[in-house]
Amino acid sequence: MGQGRAGLIVRTDTSSMKKPFKKRGRLAGHFGWMTRHPRRWLKKNLRKIARHCLADVRQNKEDAVVYQKMLRQGAIFQCNLIFPGNLTPDQYKILERGYEDEFYWKKTIQPLLAYTMVTYDGLMGLVEITRHVQKEKIPGDLVEAGTWRGGAAGVMALSALSVPGPARRMHLFDSFQGIPEPDRKHDPVNWIVNDMKLPEAEALGRLRGIKALEAPRKDLEKVLFEICSYPREKVVIHEGWFQETVPTAGKNIDAISILRLDGDLYASTQVCLEHLYPKLVSGGFLIVDDWCLAGARKAVTEYLEKQKLHPFRCLADATVRYFIKP
Repeated sequence: MGQGRAGLIVRTDTSSMKKPFKKRGRLAGHFGWMTRHPRRWLKKNLRKIARHCLADVRQNKEDAVVYQKMLRQGAIFQCNLIFPGNLTPDQYKILERGYEDEFYWKKTIQPLLAYTMVTYDGLMGLVEITRHVQKEKIPGDLVEAGTWRGGAAGVMALSALSVPGPARRMHLFDSFQGIPEPDRKHDPVNWIVNDMKLPEAEALGRLRGIKALEAPRKDLEKVLFEICSYPREKVVIHEGWFQETVPTAGKNIDAISILRLDGDLYASTQVCLEHLYPKLVSGGFLIVDDWCLAGARKAVTEYLEKQKLHPFRCLADATVRYFIKP
């Protein structure tokens, strides 16, 4: 057995293949030729092996068809990213990555998938991190900068409520006008032009909306108070640009157990690190959702180097990184 591109279990033995490999020489019919010339045999038969492995995902060819369809639809990418919001119920059902109580949590967070663009591994990792913080009684509030429609905040809320104990205070930051203007000096130009649809000449880092990644505040409130039933008195929503809200709010936050940053841009990430990371407690988690974006990644690496900090870094997938504060 082996691991497929989406983390699904696949068969890697060739004993059940219906058609034998093409006969070659007097050793046809068994693997004698393979054992004498393993590299040549592998080179000539690798594609056939891959086809059979994929066709036998979880020993079920129907699942293989579903998996191939997910690849075509862009729900799964070759770099192993899975965006659950793009999956059909049948596609979502066959995902299996090996997380603790994964079947239960897949069903629990399913109503939130329409409210987030976070990858499957990013969400399941967030479940495990939040539950760990609760179980180990690591002190501090739950903080997210960049909530969009509230899906990730909802996952934190449900995960925290699943562990006995008092509800933690949540501080949630968002402009509810989308992201501000990127800065071509720090943020990737190809992303600015192709994904954000903003001319390079206009990417000057000004605090104005560019009509990208907009989401109304009511979506966040619906997720937290209607879907997740999180106590209203434990939620503080800071509305506005990070540069205007984070410095002031940071002074009133005593301790942070989870600091989740999802601001996409260099400047947005930088201001959050400067004012909120010092409040992160030892053993707390810094989660960077936009590690794949050069601007956000640059802000994190610059801050850590400047402060001479060396937290343990964990990889969730191609987009998300976790840092555990010493």
